[in-house]
Amino acid sequence: MACIRAPRSVRGSVDDIKADSTRNIVQIYTDWANYYLERGGSKRRVIDLQADLCDGVLLADLVEAVSKYSLVLLFCF
Repeated sequence: MACIRAPRSVRGSVDDIKADSTRNIVQIYTDWANYYLERGGSKRRVIDLQADLCDGVLLADLVEAVSKYSLVLLFCF
């Protein structure tokens, strides 16, 4: 029995599907990070996941919000 497939123009290319999947995953992590930042009391929000977390400042805020520990206290000997 032959498999019935939609025309390629309807299915979209594999690259389009992968790009959509990647965008969805990035949006899920962005929403997750913003949820914890808001819950932790931070005024800052993530817009571009890679660019916003690369300097480490917002990343530290996120780690503190998720772990509920202050990084300053963890690294003071």
